Amino acid sequence: MTSYKLKRSKVPRAALEAGLSMSSGHGSGSNHTIDSKIEGRKRQQMLELEKMRMDFQRELELQKKVILERAQAEIAKVREEEDEDANSVENLSG
Repeated sequence: MTSYKLKRSKVPRAALEAGLSMSSGHGSGSNHTIDSKIEGRKRQQMLELEKMRMDFQRELELQKKVILERAQAEIAKVREEEDEDANSVENLSG
């Protein structure tokens, strides 16, 4: 059985086990052709899984960025309101 490793990727074991099972590769020429087709399909599935993982990771990073930007804007807004309240109290007591 040939193993394939994707760079910087850890494909879940369940995803690999859910794929097509491989035959032993010992037998007639037709088995070799079938094995080659299965290997090709598995490789294609692995590439698709890796693409999905990368897309998901990219989307998570984008959402994280949006959440952080919103939080920073909200914090800045609260600080401005606090500063305005402090200034109005100083002006009244002034």
